[in-house]
Amino acid sequence: MPFFLSPIANDQIFDSAGDPLVGGQVETYLAGSSTPAATYTSDTGLVQNGNPIILNALGYAPNAVWLSSGVAYKIIIKNADGAVLRTIDNVAGINDASVSQSQWVQSGLTPTYISATSFSLVGDQTAIFQVGRRLETLNTSGLIYSTIDTSTFAAGVTTITLVNDSGTLDSGLTQVSYGLLSADNSSFPFALLGPANTIALSDDGTTNAAHYLTFADGTAGQENLKTDTAKLAYNPSTGDLTGQAQVGDVKYTARNTAPAGWLKANGAAVSRTTYAALFAAIGTTYGSGNGSTTFNLPDLRGEFIRGWDDARGADPGRVFGSFQSGDIQSHAHGITNMRVAGSGVSSGVNIAPYEAAGGTVVTTTSGGTETRPRNVALLAVIKY
Repeated sequence: MPFFLSPIANDQIFDSAGDPLVGGQVETYLAGSSTPAATYTSDTGLVQNGNPIILNALGYAPNAVWLSSGVAYKIIIKNADGAVLRTIDNVAGINDASVSQSQWVQSGLTPTYISATSFSLVGDQTAIFQVGRRLETLNTSGLIYSTIDTSTFAAGVTTITLVNDSGTLDSGLTQVSYGLLSADNSSFPFALLGPANTIALSDDGTTNAAHYLTFADGTAGQENLKTDTAKLAYNPSTGDLTGQAQVGDVKYTARNTAPAGWLKANGAAVSRTTYAALFAAIGTTYGSGNGSTTFNLPDLRGEFIRGWDDARGADPGRVFGSFQSGDIQSHAHGITNMRVAGSGVSSGVNIAPYEAAGGTVVTTTSGGTETRPRNVALLAVIKY
């Protein structure tokens, strides 16, 4: 088995005052556990270091520290009195490609529980614990995944508030890890910023909190998807995704059947229970169905849509959702000259405009059965 040099404990270690950590202790465990894991004094792996490793008067380990190939370690650094100074988890030997990198970086800091959605850390940690960064915390109840909502430093302490995906922090909070990717200057092509701009997915692939997604400006060579006010917001209680179709929305589709989540807008009477959300949105505007258990959908088959006047005056007195029959605006046809043939009139004689009292001029009819513009027939559907 090959062995790789540890990135931790082979350099001089100092205390908080900047002095060598004389008598300090370096304990090694399997990553994420309390199971001791051996380290070795050379790349041969023949001689184990002590566990803990006791630092000498200069703050160095007495021997080199080598790690087993393919093993991820948790390394805890304590002072001579056994007080924990730092914890570093998921440590692999330098150039050990057989250990996969976790997406979570162990902070090594000791969190102080404040509430179900907040904790504090000693010192100014705002550079790492940025608004929008993802966190993994270890609590009595287990691992909780969250997004940083606020991160403020005052009086020597950084206070962090969170939006939890599910569950809450508790007084058993002992460990906090941050996401490998920073919320600032993300390596993603578009930055996903903060709890007000992020869709957070739980392990089962469902969203458990109402978060938002806003696209930032595309940089050079990227399509600009920015829209400052248009956001996608998921409401887990209703299943609505703002920015997509909402219940009661109408659209036209080039298919002849309604897609999933939509009904044909054909005037049908449908269940008030089965389609409760749609009933709450449109009520009996388009018909009360049987008056108790059903209601009617709008019937848009063969109809053109006209914008509701809403007190503008262009279509005065119009009730929202009401049907309007076809009509032709009142008008007249003038006659400047005509040629007639008939009894008592020579064929083809020109006469002045017709003025005889009680007379009628009948023109020849032409055209079809309705007045209409050019059009294409598509299926109108309504979101339920």
